[in-house]
Amino acid sequence: MNLNYSLSDFLRSLGVDVGSQVFVETWRRRFIGVLRAVDDLRYVLVIQPLNGDPLTFIPWKRISYLQAWNGKSKQKPEKKPLADWYKKYL
Repeated sequence: MNLNYSLSDFLRSLGVDVGSQVFVETWRRRFIGVLRAVDDLRYVLVIQPLNGDPLTFIPWKRISYLQAWNGKSKQKPEKKPLADWYKKYL
């Protein structure tokens, strides 16, 4: 594994970048919002939910599903599991 490969790089490879609308699912909640920031040192995503809730800080280890979403579709995005190989190294 390339140790210089950051969380931001991995998210970009999935088509998710700061400013993207995302669908995020944790073991407790689901979020549809805008990715505002990625903390590569602490492995935390900062999401602004579209429903007006305050900024949400989500640790990478708690995320079970993540997908960029254009928001135009009436259907929720298809759930795709994150790469387990990447999660185990963090």
